[in-house]
Amino acid sequence: MTYLGMDAATGSRITSRQHLRQSVGKILTTAIGTRLRRRPFGSVGPSLVDAPSNPMALVQLYAAAATALAAWEPRLVVRRVSARILTDALGGLEITIEADELSDDGNLRPVTVNTSLGA
Repeated sequence: MTYLGMDAATGSRITSRQHLRQSVGKILTTAIGTRLRRRPFGSVGPSLVDAPSNPMALVQLYAAAATALAAWEPRLVVRRVSARILTDALGGLEITIEADELSDDGNLRPVTVNTSLGA
């Protein structure tokens, strides 16, 4: 099924791959409990941004991203989650999701999605 939507920044029409990238960004940057009519939507990632940058916190972030995407984005099968600290934005992280996208014809296609979290 082709997904149609609106770009949150420009208001222009977007389809499939652009819609998927925007959806991943929304899921990962929305804190659970902040959507009025959809309280469970989002991830715990925003609350982990201020955690110390140690291996345990990164593993928690990876698990939070994979769990949220599994719950809210049926078009993706997550293969790998990685993150790097943004040096130009204090308190910011860039999360990279490597996944397989379920295409309209039922086949899996590799996709990489980057999104920023935090400052």
